Order: sequence, then structure tokens, then C-alpha cells
Amino acid sequence: MEAECWGLNDVGQASAPDGVPFLAISAGYRHACGIRVNDTAAQCWGWNNLGQSNPPAGISFLARAPAGTALAAGSISAGWHHTCAIRENDGKITCWGSNDAGQTLSPTGDVAFMQVAAGRAHTCAILKFLTSFSVVCWGSNSYGQALPPSGLHLAAVSSGDDYTCGIRANDGTLLCW
Repeated sequence: MEAECWGLNDVGQASAPDGVPFLAISAGYRHACGIRVNDTAAQCWGWNNLGQSNPPAGISFLARAPAGTALAAGSISAGWHHTCAIRENDGKITCWGSNDAGQTLSPTGDVAFMQVAAGRAHTCAILKFLTSFSVVCWGSNSYGQALPPSGLHLAAVSSGDDYTCGIRANDGTLLCW
């Protein structure tokens, strides 16, 4: 499954690598990243002024469910000037690029994640627990975008410029903050 990109291509953001199959892809602000099929490493293209298109080498990222089927979107997420992805070996998040607001400082400790969503200068992720689905966010909170309502349990999360939205795990309703 090769990536196809279209639209504005002033810095190569719509010029996906030829002949490289991907398992997951995310388009950010003037850059895009994907997880390759052959080695589950991240590969990015487009603007790289702050390192957002320069993923760390030697890390395998999560892109397949245990049965070998492709995961839903969210194992890699390109924001404005940073990108984050979930590591395959331990479910932790690795981010690269700009960290001017703490958006690449993912939680550490005994945590694992099932989805990540990078915004302009914040990132949110859903914790991987059988019944938890708790969301955590970090980075800029200028408009409340990194402060999810307490007790929130999400099945999916998506971060925009200065806002975040999620789908509640219990009833499928949409909530944005």
C-alpha cells in the first residue's frame, strides 16, 4: 500500500516516497509521515525546519493489531512542527520535532497507549487499558486543548490546531474541548 498525496506541494509534503509501502500515514502542517511495511520504522517527507520530518532511527512503531490486521488511524500523528508515534515494543510514545510548548514530552513510567493525536503545539493520547480508555494530553494549553474533561473515557481522539475532539467509549457521542 503505497502512500498517495495531493494538494499543495511547495516543500515536498505531497511527494510521497515511490515504491515504499506503508501501514499507517498522517499528514501534518507541510509534512507527512508513515510507518513502513518492511520494518515498521517511521519515514517522513516535506518540511523539516524543526526536525518534524526526521524520525529517530532504530525504533519500530505500532502499525498492526495482534492478528496482523492494520490498526485504525492513530498509531502515528503529524502535528504542525512535531510528530508522535506509538512504539511497537512497549506501547509508549516517541515524539520528534519542535518542543517549544512541551508537545514532544510524552508521559513516562508504567503507561502504554493505543492512539496518539498531535495538534499544533499539543498532543493527546488514549491510554491502553482494557476498560480505561482514559485520555491524557500535554503541551500548549492556551485554549484548554490539553485539558480534557475529568473522567473522560474515549474510543478515539483527534487534535486540531488549538482544540481536541474525541468519541466517548461508552456511548459513541462526540465531545470537543
